[in-house]
Amino acid sequence: MASQVVGIPNHSNGPSGPSTQFGVPHNEQDMMVVSRPNQPHPHQQQEMVKLSLIIERAVQTAYHELIVLAELLPRKPDVERKVELCKWCVKTRQMFVRVFALAKWVNGAAKVDKSTHMTDFLHTQANYFVMTADRLHCIANEDLANAKLPTFYIPHAVDVLSTGSFPRLPCAIRDKVVPPEKATPTQKASTLRKLDKIIPCFLADSDFPKEFSEYQISGGRVTFTVEKEFKVTLTLFGVDSSLPWRILDILFLIRDDSVGEGAPLVHELQKNYLVAFLQTKLNAKEFHLTDVYHYLHRFCLHLKLEVIHAQLLCLAMEQRNPYIGVESYKVGKELSIFYWKEMKRQLGKPVSIHDKFNATAADREASTNLFTILITLEESSGAFAVSHFPKLEAGKHREGEIG
Repeated sequence: MASQVVGIPNHSNGPSGPSTQFGVPHNEQDMMVVSRPNQPHPHQQQEMVKLSLIIERAVQTAYHELIVLAELLPRKPDVERKVELCKWCVKTRQMFVRVFALAKWVNGAAKVDKSTHMTDFLHTQANYFVMTADRLHCIANEDLANAKLPTFYIPHAVDVLSTGSFPRLPCAIRDKVVPPEKATPTQKASTLRKLDKIIPCFLADSDFPKEFSEYQISGGRVTFTVEKEFKVTLTLFGVDSSLPWRILDILFLIRDDSVGEGAPLVHELQKNYLVAFLQTKLNAKEFHLTDVYHYLHRFCLHLKLEVIHAQLLCLAMEQRNPYIGVESYKVGKELSIFYWKEMKRQLGKPVSIHDKFNATAADREASTNLFTILITLEESSGAFAVSHFPKLEAGKHREGEIG
């Protein structure tokens, strides 16, 4: 019985007398609820008190009141002593009767507690049923109001059940999962032959410069050759006229074995950048074949000017010839070359070859012969032009080309 607990109201200690200082109720309205500690009621769990504590407090209360009476009664008359003693006996008897009734009730409290739990469980389940019905009503009338059952795929089911395969799989799924089959050599050769017939039709409808009049069509590609400048190879990716030309390769024909130990003058990274840049312009419809020629032609002019400049520097450093050299050089614009330059004697002293080679422009005040090569912008693609200082007399010079 000591392991059981009893729920009683928690009365605070006050000046009401010894009968209430231990929290034992004295009226019938204060209800005592008993429950086992293993399964306490959720709403009464905070009011649980051990039965042994109630019995202990009842005994202490009776003993305390008896001690108080023993100290106070000797001062009173005999009649009052008997009356007070009778009152104590009746009150103590009532308190222990309540404790005895409570102890007997505790033995059957498990059934009451179990019934309470069952009632709470049934109420909880009833609430779940109500909430489920409300949610189903909301789904049926709001969420699924416009939902419809799709049409059953009877032909697909028949194929699966009868043949055991599914030949109606959409091609979009197959293309994303199954890699495409590689073209056979015969298909490749047939495609290239078709391109060889399509490319002349595209060239007939395209505007290209006269410098591209020399071309060769072979292997599904067309190669334009500009003498002493470059070769560009292009192809098509289809018969649609809106598709742009695709640049496959660019080969520069400008060579100089004395510069870079015979290595190509244009690095592979530079060539790849040119291909990517021109292809971007072609895809954006900003460039046509004429624009491709103009861009590559200007690039070749700059490259030729750079080669001439490098050759002159090599000549001056190897032979240490003070009578020819570079007067000035503007990258991509012009190159001025002096020759037969005579140096004045300073202070009547002869000038050595070393002084002539290292002389500055301020020291060169004698007659000067300058040959200037520049790139003009008279044409959209640019061209080379030459000038001479001093001017040559008529009939004593002839024109030539720079290749």
